[in-house]
Amino acid sequence: MARNTMKTLLLILFGGVLSLGDRPFPLAKYNDTLDKLAAAAQNPEAREAALRSLERVAEGRPEVAKEDLLANFKGKAEDLPLEYFKDPYVRGHALSKIAEMATPEAVVYLSRLKPGGLGPDITGQLDQAIGLSYKQVLYNQETDLQRKVEFLEAALKEHTYASSDGAVKSWAKDVLCDEGRSASMPMIVDSIRARFQVQQERGEAEIHFCEARMRVVHSDIDPAKAYGTALKIIGSREDYDLISWAVGKLAALHTTEAQKELDDYAVEIDRLSKSSPEWQYLFIIRDSIRRLNAAESLR
Repeated sequence: MARNTMKTLLLILFGGVLSLGDRPFPLAKYNDTLDKLAAAAQNPEAREAALRSLERVAEGRPEVAKEDLLANFKGKAEDLPLEYFKDPYVRGHALSKIAEMATPEAVVYLSRLKPGGLGPDITGQLDQAIGLSYKQVLYNQETDLQRKVEFLEAALKEHTYASSDGAVKSWAKDVLCDEGRSASMPMIVDSIRARFQVQQERGEAEIHFCEARMRVVHSDIDPAKAYGTALKIIGSREDYDLISWAVGKLAALHTTEAQKELDDYAVEIDRLSKSSPEWQYLFIIRDSIRRLNAAESLR
């Protein structure tokens, strides 16, 4: 999900794998506004203003950035309640957009933030986002592919703030898995097992999920075809997780080939008997593909 618009939609639509927990549906619209604001920063002349507005949102002061937020809001001015931009989830998203900018100014801003530095937050999401976004901005600044991989591998083992340590390791693991970095698998396994010593069954499921994603990525040089290999008619949770991931990756490609893979899969699901166990697992994915298509048509 723009790439992040699709990501936000998928987070909402795929509850189990890409969960927002108890975050309310309307927040997607406000994250989308931040995505558009960050996209405007691709223009050097707009970069400084966009960064400052994202910083004000992260700090819980969206009223200071109201003009920029309204300019990127899809809707009427009266439908822009600024209190939604004060939600910890949206503020954390603002930090992630600052990390994506990867400018020297973004690095300086994120490097100065420490747990608790953005005020009280009973959800813990802000402190988690503070530690994670700093790691992400350093990663995004790196241009050498091998050094990027080494950075992620190091992140699997390093200990950061307690509030964000798990999130950082999970993020590094997901990037390596999604990119099919097979050589990193031993380090990924060690990291997962260290984090899930009590929940060993969950840890092994994480390892299998990573291995499955790598197999998909390596299945074809064409990303659309590769992700398409995961779109099967199934009746198990494990395969559902992989399918949800593949649908998200296809949606993010924004290509005709990827769209065809999604459309063909939705049609295949439609042919299922509504009383079948496969339908019970897959109908939400069918509905999600349709909603993604509707959102894409509005871009």
